[in-house]
Amino acid sequence: MKEFVDGLVSIVVPVYNSEAHLADALDCLARQSYDNIEVLIVDDGSKDDSRAICEKYVACDERFRYIWQKNTGAGAARNHGMDLARGEYLMFLDADDLFEFELVARLKAAIERDGSDVAVCRADWFKGQYEPDESRLLNDSSSIKVGTFRPVDFADEFYQVVTSCPWDKIYRVAHIRENNLQYQNLRYSNDNYFVLMSLLTANRITWIEDILVHYRIGQGGSLRDKMYLDPLCDLDMFDALRSAVAKSDAAHASGLMKSLDAFTVDLLFVNYATLASQSVEACKKFHKRLTRFCFPAWEKLESTKLQCGSFKSKIRLWALGSVQPDSMAWAVKPFGKNGMRTAGPKQWHILYARLLPSMLFGRSAGKERRSANDN
Repeated sequence: MKEFVDGLVSIVVPVYNSEAHLADALDCLARQSYDNIEVLIVDDGSKDDSRAICEKYVACDERFRYIWQKNTGAGAARNHGMDLARGEYLMFLDADDLFEFELVARLKAAIERDGSDVAVCRADWFKGQYEPDESRLLNDSSSIKVGTFRPVDFADEFYQVVTSCPWDKIYRVAHIRENNLQYQNLRYSNDNYFVLMSLLTANRITWIEDILVHYRIGQGGSLRDKMYLDPLCDLDMFDALRSAVAKSDAAHASGLMKSLDAFTVDLLFVNYATLASQSVEACKKFHKRLTRFCFPAWEKLESTKLQCGSFKSKIRLWALGSVQPDSMAWAVKPFGKNGMRTAGPKQWHILYARLLPSMLFGRSAGKERRSANDN
């Protein structure tokens, strides 16, 4: 097994056609207050000027390394960087975000101070020019009252408290190796399994209250905008995640499965609505596999039905099982293509109201599923 360098923080940055904001992100890394870092820039086959930008940093700073690979996705790029990393600690940052200059120093100090396997900081989001605004916080830490915690400490809402983003965290390499964690090679949702399993298997997690990462949105061309090209990605991700979590003693002893159920239902419902706005045919493919194969498999795996505590999640679970793709496409039509990805509470309430006819008159996918299984 490859030995790591004590105190070194390896930062993996996947890049794909990132020329617009790449220099801003790399500047933030070059100016980190903790300088014992290596920045592994993994170019996933960019066709723009990303390579030229990266090579300027490599030429000026020996801590930067440029690695090119054939276009195989962000998950594969992160795995490639992780294989080459020499650090005692790992970070995975995106090529279009901004980072406080104290990011690495604060996270490394926290994970070392507490002997944690993972340390997490707060993050916010922005469009265009960054301006601090706490109303844009990405992660809700209201339930976390201590600096360190375990998954069982917030079992009922664990997957709602933490995020599945890789870029607001630092990981102890020994922990990642011990649990054989890798990113999934999926078009999108390739980071959920790695991040959520790294947190679930952690003996201790440290939380930092300060905002240290600024997540850029609204750039266009998001992979989520083209979910119809591979509508089963999230189902592949959840098959792997739910199987791994179900095998965890901590999950059943602490009730973490209930939190995972809510996370599953909420994400899949948003994706179902988004797919319906993109392509009805892709939506049908997603819904068929979900209702006829995934739901029964997950219920068998857990020996119970999906458990959703909140009223909102219960509505969404009903809709996933009972609203047909054509009905969902009609319901989301007023919001435009991909409109539900950034919808607020008002838009969701309107959608629920538009789904009522499906509840009253639509054909039940649950009955269809039972019929298919009986045959």
